[in-house]
Amino acid sequence: MNDLISIVVPVYNVEKYVEESLKSLLNQTYKNIEVICVDDGSSDSSLSILKNIADSDNRVKIVEQKNAGAGAARNNGINYANGKYIYFFDSDDIAAKNLLEKAYNRAQETDSDIVAFNGYTFTDDDISTKKLKKGYNSNIIKDKNEIFSYKTHCDCILSIVNVVPWNKLIKTELIKKNNLKFEEISSSNDITFSAVCSAYAQKIAVVNEALMYYRLGHSGTVSSTKQKNLGNVERAVESVVEQTQALPYYNEIKTAVQRFVIDNYTFAFMNYTNDFTADIAKGFYEHIRKRFQSELFDGLTKEALNNEKLFALFEAVKNASYEQMLERRLKKIIVSFTTYPKRISSAHKIVENMLSQSLKAEKILLYLAEEQFPNKEKDLPKELTELQGQGAVEIKWCDDLRSHKKYFYAMQEYPDNLIVTVDDDLVYPGDMLQSLYYSYLCFPNCVSAMRAHITVIDKSKKDILPYSKWFKEYREHILTPSSQLFATSGAGTLYPPHSLNELAFDKDKIKELCPFADDIWLNANQLLNGTQTVCAVNNFYLNYIDETQEESLYEVNVAQNQNEIQYDRLRAYLKEQYSCDILYERLADASSQISFGDIESVCRYVEYLDSVNLECSHKLKTAYTEKSEINSKLQKTYKEKAERGEKIKKLNSEIERLKEIIKTKNEYIEKLKKYSFYPIYKRIKKLFKRK
Repeated sequence: MNDLISIVVPVYNVEKYVEESLKSLLNQTYKNIEVICVDDGSSDSSLSILKNIADSDNRVKIVEQKNAGAGAARNNGINYANGKYIYFFDSDDIAAKNLLEKAYNRAQETDSDIVAFNGYTFTDDDISTKKLKKGYNSNIIKDKNEIFSYKTHCDCILSIVNVVPWNKLIKTELIKKNNLKFEEISSSNDITFSAVCSAYAQKIAVVNEALMYYRLGHSGTVSSTKQKNLGNVERAVESVVEQTQALPYYNEIKTAVQRFVIDNYTFAFMNYTNDFTADIAKGFYEHIRKRFQSELFDGLTKEALNNEKLFALFEAVKNASYEQMLERRLKKIIVSFTTYPKRISSAHKIVENMLSQSLKAEKILLYLAEEQFPNKEKDLPKELTELQGQGAVEIKWCDDLRSHKKYFYAMQEYPDNLIVTVDDDLVYPGDMLQSLYYSYLCFPNCVSAMRAHITVIDKSKKDILPYSKWFKEYREHILTPSSQLFATSGAGTLYPPHSLNELAFDKDKIKELCPFADDIWLNANQLLNGTQTVCAVNNFYLNYIDETQEESLYEVNVAQNQNEIQYDRLRAYLKEQYSCDILYERLADASSQISFGDIESVCRYVEYLDSVNLECSHKLKTAYTEKSEINSKLQKTYKEKAERGEKIKKLNSEIERLKEIIKTKNEYIEKLKKYSFYPIYKRIKKLFKRK
């Protein structure tokens, strides 16, 4: 088979890139193509370049129109398309040579209406900066050979294929028969078209390969001139609702439509409303809130939506007025951490990690104990002081409260901000702050954590089980508030203003009751204050910085059972102060919010996990000990090698010196040979040797 493929290319002021872009299409391994270039009223030399290319290759067709935007240009191009398939391509992007061949072959073997594939994005005209951009949701379509449609994925069909135009080959018949169009607006014009195509398609297939390169950051491209016009988002999304409601099987895909609306509106809310005080942001927020309260979403449940993250923000927007949401959005994020001399060499890595986050913090604070660094900045590594000099981190000197320093001072100095605590030995994912902030917007009165345990209680005995029997690293239901969730503060935890009891800032009690376990201290003070915890993600794992685990609080608090000792000591003190087991009572009130099965089976499972954790801990400690011994031997070997090298160097130097002496002696003898007394000298030398 060798069907014609129509490639529609909107062109607007891309004189620097359009030739390279078109060459990548004309040099495809699949040759039977027509390239329909729709010049959208370019004011530079783009049209002239197009004409020169068309003169040399009759597969290029040029359509001219007055400037009307990319959506109108693509719709115009569809009218001229004669191919069995259509591919939409932007005039500054680059296609891999086998893009059309791969997509066409997949379409032929599956008879699909749509074939979706991946691509790369790149910036600054430098293709080496490429990053993978998924063309479809691989969390839903896990098998690359799967053929799907609204019949197989009725609850999410509009959210599987990425809505960008360049990631799919589409049957022309699907578009023309159903009169599918791009919205003719300045931005978001592809949202409606892509979603409705997926709703109509009887078969969709994928190619799990990156087949093109999408340029970011060029001021003349479709994507970069696309303004974050919230009115356009409204129009595009509402058009999807209107068109899908006209389908005879709308009721079957209603949940997919709900998910699509929530997904696109909350995405715009999170990414396009940076200045939330602006009138346009206020108008957009009030529109989506009203939409979420409309009949379209009557009776929608978390289970039906099957997306805990989307449902949490949907509920937050639906229930919070603009003024309430504005109050949340005005809060600033401040990252706070601490370290000590043995780990100070890697402190700059934490700062750099926070600087690379997708959501930036207002401040990054590092609290150091003066007594541990008596010369202050002079005792710090160059990498850290350079970051300090650049204003990337503020170093604050304080009393030594061990790990408690990471929250104790920041919360008091910045009481009305969002304090995010991190540790000095972990590498955090680039979207950590984004995940925590998302959780905070959903639950502004809760502590949001990347990692949490379950505090296990036994209602029959009205008791809290020992720390070793708690359910560690809970990942079942994210964004579900509970008092039983125990945030591990160093793994990345966001504390909203005034979330702790005032006892939290009593230095003497910290030192007396909980000197090594800031997590336990913070959790107890949350409970005293009635503050619940939310787990922000379900896929966080501890990723340690190299060579930071030779000495850690884990060895003290877990391996030596200090967590239980400190928890019991703190609990006994609070019983005395409140004349009741206040921690148990706070935990028991909220226990029904998280279901995790029969208490005995949970405890047995937890005991098993703890035995595994303890075994791993011992193995880790042994490994570090062996590594340390090997390093010591290696250093000794390096030292001996260096000493031998120095000795060899000295011997070589001595040899060279002796060679020079011998050379000088030989030269002198040659001179003596010229004189008459030289034979007499040789005889005298022999006589002396005999004696």
